[in-house]
Amino acid sequence: MISLVLEVMDKEPSLGNMWLAAAALGILGFALARWRTWTIVPCAFAILLLAGSVWGEWSDATVGAAMRAEAHASYGWQVVVAATLALLVTVLGRRRSRA
Repeated sequence: MISLVLEVMDKEPSLGNMWLAAAALGILGFALARWRTWTIVPCAFAILLLAGSVWGEWSDATVGAAMRAEAHASYGWQVVVAATLALLVTVLGRRRSRA
């Protein structure tokens, strides 16, 4: 019961940090995918791990409700959009075969 009294969002990454991490992973994934195509898999795993750690708490019944009350619904959508863009940038970096 006391956990509901304490703030929740101070334990979560800020939106700026989330976007910065997604941008860094997207750029790193793009560069690695240009080098070797198979590196898309570990980069995508890292991006999904980052987004999934936040999304798991966001979708929880008790913690998620407290997070939504404190951070509003835009936080959850921005996590999804940041991860999607990072994945898209990573996949766009793959090398195309020259036929």
